[in-house]
Amino acid sequence: MEKKNYTILVIDDLLPENDPIIIELKEIYNEVVIRKEPNTGVSYVKANHKNKQIIVVCDYLFGSKYKPNGKWILQNIRKYSDKIPFVLLTAVENQITDYKDFIKLKIFDIANMSDYFDVINIVKEAEQKYIQQKDDVLAEMQSIINQNKKRTKVSKSKHISFFVDKIKEIPDKDLQNHFTEIKIEEYKVLSGIKLENINKINLIAGLNNSGKTTLLEAIFLLTKQNEFDEFLEIQRIRGKFNEIFDIPNIFLKNHTSNKINIGGIFKNIKTKLEYEKKKQVAEIEAQNHICSYLINSYVETDKINETPEENLETKVHLYGDKFNYTDSNIISYTQRNLCLSEFYSPFAFQQREKLKEAYTASVKTKIGDKITHDKIIDFLKNKIDKNIIDIKLIIEDNDIRFIVNHKSFETTKDLTEFGDGLQRMYAIALQFAAVQNGILLIDELENAIDYKRLSDFAGLIIELAVEFNVQVFITSHSKECINAFISKEKAHLISTYSLINKNSEIMCKHFKGVVYNDLINSVDADLRKVTK
Repeated sequence: MEKKNYTILVIDDLLPENDPIIIELKEIYNEVVIRKEPNTGVSYVKANHKNKQIIVVCDYLFGSKYKPNGKWILQNIRKYSDKIPFVLLTAVENQITDYKDFIKLKIFDIANMSDYFDVINIVKEAEQKYIQQKDDVLAEMQSIINQNKKRTKVSKSKHISFFVDKIKEIPDKDLQNHFTEIKIEEYKVLSGIKLENINKINLIAGLNNSGKTTLLEAIFLLTKQNEFDEFLEIQRIRGKFNEIFDIPNIFLKNHTSNKINIGGIFKNIKTKLEYEKKKQVAEIEAQNHICSYLINSYVETDKINETPEENLETKVHLYGDKFNYTDSNIISYTQRNLCLSEFYSPFAFQQREKLKEAYTASVKTKIGDKITHDKIIDFLKNKIDKNIIDIKLIIEDNDIRFIVNHKSFETTKDLTEFGDGLQRMYAIALQFAAVQNGILLIDELENAIDYKRLSDFAGLIIELAVEFNVQVFITSHSKECINAFISKEKAHLISTYSLINKNSEIMCKHFKGVVYNDLINSVDADLRKVTK
């Protein structure tokens, strides 16, 4: 296994070079440095911060009256660099009041209190803040204060070994397949819509006919670049057709966009997609011809899939029973996509082939030491139906089915015999393993789900998004659904967007999760209607 390109700096006065923790770290990372004294650790950062990605694991036991304390270490490290991913303190005695000034000044990213059992959540929060830029330092401070309410004394060795496990989970920055900005110049009813401050979880709210689903479609198309069958997939979903080739010719001719212009910043590089519907041209035989598209997809650099910078121009011609490319620059399927992505609509459960792929991914991946699919089943048992034993995929005569083993029935039952809400939650949860490091777009999340279950399900979505490094875009016209995410004390992971249809013009307003949370608490704000 190739080692990760990070330097781990351990500032600890007791940990020896041959400690199993140090040995394990050296197997994972290019460089592991131990400094016994705080001042030597600070000197190392001073000398190396410009050329290294450094993660500092700092032992707070330096905070005794005989040695410089953790505050001193952090303050001096930050004099030299504000780009260190984060500093973890194995603190057992420090108080939040000791650090509040440094939090406000962004002197450090996280001060871990001694709640061992909840620390995993804090570490993940700090990780996401670094990757996506810190949201609001006050939310961070509140998070630390909340953790301090359940202070639990644990041994130093437990803290350090726990951090080793968590450091393993830190994804390399180069693997972050996420958008930071999206601009829709032209797509259906949307014009000049810009999404900024895009986060891990992005909630898009609005009343009916405000363009929410259209916005998801645009993002999905941008991830797929010039893969035309995904354009047809959007038409299939929009028209509620079972298969792409069930789409009537008249629908394709009269109900697809004449022009599309979408751009964004993805993995810190610019990308753009343009579609233009063409009338019949001389080179195309008139028989059965429906329409043609000229597609231009542009990626600024070679960071994606190691392909050279290029503007791919593709011509696609639709006939009565097929479509074909006439582009001389056809590339492979994976190279046409910015990342793995999936568009999940209220009608997606009909797409059994895609569900099969998602199921397969969920049984092959793990969250910690638990198989992902088992984690999903545990959620359904604990929060939805305590009598569920398991759900299995079976294929009989090319028929894909999901079978439920349930305590209330002597024989297994097809999943479709259970409530739509259960089916939808299960199917959505499966998607995360299938789009790891990619994008998941969920249309009308609350559809068929009991509003009393939304808060629990929101918690699962956030957990899966963090575990699989998936950027999520969710549309909703339900105030309860939107507030369910904000109430999860994960506001720094969330951005909210309000789409307003005013005199047939769609406008977009952005709120940071922490800001919207304050609006909820102070004035019972409704994101669907917020315009100022």
